[in-house]
Amino acid sequence: MTPISPLQLANLAEKMPGVPLETRLIVMGGAPLTEGFALIGFEVFPNATIDELDDVLNELLKQRQKALVLIEDYLALGNRSSILAQIRAEGGSIVVVEIPRINAPADYHPQIEAMVVSILGPNALEERA
Repeated sequence: MTPISPLQLANLAEKMPGVPLETRLIVMGGAPLTEGFALIGFEVFPNATIDELDDVLNELLKQRQKALVLIEDYLALGNRSSILAQIRAEGGSIVVVEIPRINAPADYHPQIEAMVVSILGPNALEERA
């Protein structure tokens, strides 16, 4: 099979508007974190806000695009984004992953942690020797 060239891909995209042809790689968070991801080809949104997160997620939904979206944990705290909650509940072609702040990784506590503790007890996540 012959690989498709970027020019062929662009021509195909013009003929099929609204049909996603590739998975978007997006990272939203503080500038120090996003700089590194920009170097490896991610679309970056430095110092992103909840409104920007909602705008990006809305665009992905409307365009029916596949995406891997990495968000720094401050964007997921408190379920302030209803669109993020909707995407997580529905699943599908948009995968959203929380990542810790680059300057405080030990302070990261994903939302699933509280659920595990509530089910298995306060000692469930302690390190065992």
